[in-house]
Amino acid sequence: MRTVQEIFDKAIHLIDAQNEQSGSTETADTREYKVRCCELLNTLLNEAYPYSDTYADRQLASPGRRPTHPPVKNMTDVVDMDDFICMSALPAGLAALFVYDEDTTKYNAYWGDYQNRLAQAKATLPASDGWEDIENPYAWEGYGAGIEHGEYGRWNF
Repeated sequence: MRTVQEIFDKAIHLIDAQNEQSGSTETADTREYKVRCCELLNTLLNEAYPYSDTYADRQLASPGRRPTHPPVKNMTDVVDMDDFICMSALPAGLAALFVYDEDTTKYNAYWGDYQNRLAQAKATLPASDGWEDIENPYAWEGYGAGIEHGEYGRWNF
């Protein structure tokens, strides 16, 4: 788990907007990004959340409901996702959203990187029967359950 500030710092370094001498992400040039950071990050959190290894814990805590990540409101808020997503995928997505109106070439590169890193996170999720199968919503009850396996094939009266 990381803070919003840590994700922001990594995104600022990706777009090369940090102070060249000190490496600080707190500059006049990054002030606008910081103001927009939490709202932009909130647009990414629920998209990335199912690929985090912390998702299953919240899913098991609230059966029958798709878990969502709590919205972040300030730079000290903690993002309850694994480090790969926090320090790899989310900074790339945030960097893309920062430059969306400024440079479409950079936006496309960062957004593609974000999508690739989410795909990598999805491919490396640990196997667990309690996890929601986001590719097959009819098999939410675990392996071997669902319409395609005949579980709901007939009604018992």
